[in-house]
Amino acid sequence: MYLNVKEVAELLAVKPVTVYKWIREGQLKGTFAKIGGTYRFDSKKVEHAIQRRMEHYQYMGVIKPKEDKGDENELQDK
Repeated sequence: MYLNVKEVAELLAVKPVTVYKWIREGQLKGTFAKIGGTYRFDSKKVEHAIQRRMEHYQYMGVIKPKEDKGDENELQDK
């Protein structure tokens, strides 16, 4: 499935101008093709790029990994 800039922006919860900025900066390299003046993004490659970025931020300590709340929910149900 291919996405346009607006759809990628919605997926990432940013403005389209941010997606264009990331294109210029090379942060979305390999996730898109420019066809007839329009950027088309491969949704699977965008998802993979997002996952890599999140793993990097977790490694750098910028964000914490999500905790598994399965046990907590089990305790509340009892």
